[in-house]
Amino acid sequence: MSAYPETLAWLYGLQKFGIKLGLENIRGLLESCGNPQRAYPTVHVAGTNGKGSTAAFIASILTESGCRTGLYTSPHLTDFHERIRVDGVPISQDAIVRYSEELRDEADARKATFFEATTCMALRQFADEHVDVAVIETGLGGRLDSTNVIEPRVTVITSVGMEHTDLLGCTLAEIAGEKAGIIKDGIPVVSGVTQREARVVIARAASERNAHLHEVFIDARQTVSHDIDATEFPAVWRGMSIMLVAPLAGAFQAENAALAVRAAELLSEHAVDRITLQSVIAGLAKVRKNTGLSARMERLQVVPELVVDVAHNPDGVRALLASWTAVRRPGSTHLVFGLLKSKDAAAVIDEVKSRAWASVTAVSAPPPEGRSAAELRVVAERAGMRIRTSETVHGAVDRLQSGCAPGQSILLFGSHYVVGEYLAERKKRTAINLDL
Repeated sequence: MSAYPETLAWLYGLQKFGIKLGLENIRGLLESCGNPQRAYPTVHVAGTNGKGSTAAFIASILTESGCRTGLYTSPHLTDFHERIRVDGVPISQDAIVRYSEELRDEADARKATFFEATTCMALRQFADEHVDVAVIETGLGGRLDSTNVIEPRVTVITSVGMEHTDLLGCTLAEIAGEKAGIIKDGIPVVSGVTQREARVVIARAASERNAHLHEVFIDARQTVSHDIDATEFPAVWRGMSIMLVAPLAGAFQAENAALAVRAAELLSEHAVDRITLQSVIAGLAKVRKNTGLSARMERLQVVPELVVDVAHNPDGVRALLASWTAVRRPGSTHLVFGLLKSKDAAAVIDEVKSRAWASVTAVSAPPPEGRSAAELRVVAERAGMRIRTSETVHGAVDRLQSGCAPGQSILLFGSHYVVGEYLAERKKRTAINLDL
């Protein structure tokens, strides 16, 4: 067995320590390697939905501005190294092995979690690669998330929804309080949060920390979707009202892009003076190329049309399906989805059953965190909805592709693990076919 698989086995083995909300471990790990997070300015992004896309938009804008840019996101889709990128290039296997070897004794002694060790690795990589700026996405919550050791130049809170209620709180206000924990004294914060009770909490936190709050809202009626390839949206750049284009479909992606534009403008005033409107326009357009952003209403093939998206909670699925039905007919769409046990399956299925689809298939997500297809069928039947099931995601998609009528589409969504499993299998099959 090579060093990389052995290293991944050690890292994933840290998952036995579960999720620890707190900063003592990560501070200790970073202290042991010289506090690399202090070597470069950062942008910190939290939120229930949209934080990965928003972080990618910001990183892409920075890259197009001529900055050497670090990007730390989670989870990955097909390989661990996707989480840590510099100028869009994933961290190398050799670097993962080297950092893990250097970190292992301290991590084991502290019983560090998988995310704590990974966060330390990312922050070290960015220092060693001499990035100009790093964009850091939170893992869970914000206040006690391992990433909250950084001192950012701008913070961003994309959205607040009901998630991880066992850890973050049982109300929107409580969850908003956890997200608002990334707000730092005197550091501007950009927010796309819309619910009144959550906005009040974020505004109070910003006021208490003397952090200028910039709220960014977009009326979906002001956006224009061009098929699934682009969405026009209104924005403001240095006092000038303009229309910009995000290469992702849907009003919710326009909202993410607008947050990134406002964050970029603030960065241009506080840390990175080379950001221009031209680099903003190019950064939005090249977000996939510059950051590896994937599975955000991404079309993998045209005939039959196959699109994948990592919407995996009720709010995310609601936004996805609204955006999809703005450009495609439900009756010509076959849905395939899979969820983790931690997600509210009943609420997701309520969103699905609000429209008449060509078919709906539930697939089993990988154990131990994944829900089985049989479990999802039971939830659907309780809601008065009949669905198909498949033990494997590629089995479900294969069956639908072979029977798709002309003009029909397949939309695969859900957990990163489900979509990632499909993408990995698709990549493997493509490699086999190329070898034949």
